[in-house]
Amino acid sequence: MGQWRIGIVGAGAVARMCHLPVLLSMDNVQVAWLADINNPSAAALARAFGVPHLTLPASPDDLPDCDVVLLAIPVRHRMPYYEALARRGIAVFAEKPLAVSREEHAQIVSLFAPHRLACGYMRRLYANSRLLRRAVREQWFGPLQRLRIREGTRGTRTGVDATHYDDVRAAGGGVLLSLGCHTIDLVLYLTLADSFQVHNRHIDWDDTLDRRVEAGIHLHGVGGHPEAMCEVEYCVSWLDDQENTIELEFPNVTLSAGLTPDATVTIRPHGPESEPVEEFQPGRGATTTYQAFFLEWDHFLRGVDKGEASLVAASTAQNTAALIDAVYGRGASTV
Repeated sequence: MGQWRIGIVGAGAVARMCHLPVLLSMDNVQVAWLADINNPSAAALARAFGVPHLTLPASPDDLPDCDVVLLAIPVRHRMPYYEALARRGIAVFAEKPLAVSREEHAQIVSLFAPHRLACGYMRRLYANSRLLRRAVREQWFGPLQRLRIREGTRGTRTGVDATHYDDVRAAGGGVLLSLGCHTIDLVLYLTLADSFQVHNRHIDWDDTLDRRVEAGIHLHGVGGHPEAMCEVEYCVSWLDDQENTIELEFPNVTLSAGLTPDATVTIRPHGPESEPVEEFQPGRGATTTYQAFFLEWDHFLRGVDKGEASLVAASTAQNTAALIDAVYGRGASTV
């Protein structure tokens, strides 16, 4: 493929702050058009970045032709786009989450060949994530025994527009679906677990919106080893400040890191006299947010070109959707 023609539906913060700067930096990408239901916002954003503005048509069937469409709109409004673009043979890169439930996720995945549908779980591409995944898979310190992950702060602070996050009709859920999907996906990516069991949960509700979620989860098949298991302590919150860290406990050491791409990985041997030892980041993987967005687009477009599912293929996140459902208590607690 010479030049990829990318259409964008959605003119919010994630398109403005992340996708557009990255796409315009790629030599093999042309932003073909930008549209949003808020036409003045889309027009202003298009002018700011020097890309063509499109008045959003009433039907997604009437969108102009292109190679890939970025869907950066609230998840509840996407299904007509998935269906229309699949019929037209246009590949889709969707911002996370792909869907509001495991059932809907599977339905959407079934519309596309695996290499033609991506979901933006960008933390898989962080350098520290790759290091932690290798430590688990190769059992550098023995089998993983326990994982703790906590993210959040008072308020929304998702890094994108907050206007629809208080509207469950648009967002499809609260903190777990909107922010926690990242850490749920990260848990499954790092551990390579093939099944799970949610054995306890506590959700603080604000009417129909979840604001804080805690859960205990048993993982099976950890590190790709059929008999390996570990326990997960999980929390995501918009009500109080969390540590925003992940800890992986092995028999004799604990690895920990922050949840940002530039976070270092710390090794702490067990014992009262132990001092932490900081590890520098490996050479492969993203150490900035822009690098992570670049890599997910690069992986996806290469996969489309070769006909191979990429690291961000939506088909690889079906257990992520299933675990979110299980933590909400709206589906099987064991998969």
